Amino acid sequence: MPTPSIVFGLISALAWGTGDFGGGLAARRGNLFHAVAASQGAGVLLMVALAVLRGESVPAAVSLAWAAGAGLLGGAGIAALYRALAVGTMGIAAPVSAVLAGAVAATFGVVAQGSPGARLVIVFGAAMVG
Repeated sequence: MPTPSIVFGLISALAWGTGDFGGGLAARRGNLFHAVAASQGAGVLLMVALAVLRGESVPAAVSLAWAAGAGLLGGAGIAALYRALAVGTMGIAAPVSAVLAGAVAATFGVVAQGSPGARLVIVFGAAMVG
């Protein structure tokens, strides 16, 4: 029986992959701005709805500022991804963007926490070669 982390990981991969494919397809068929606004708007609505349902308090102003900055940069990243998916080959753009996003996260992790060890460096190197 698969562990919950494997199941949630697969569900997450399915959701992200479906969202990326759908966003790229929407950007190819229509307006890039509309595709990004719809995806980001849906995320904001879901986040606010969940916060209200859970009875969360309003975060501090500095936290809201960081969240707004992250949201703007995330939206710009999604716009770049959707544009690449719209004008290029999805089978190339999607994995390249995924590995680059992973490289940014891994680089930050190495800077903040040190080297992940030889095994993970080899695995990440294989992903980059792929």
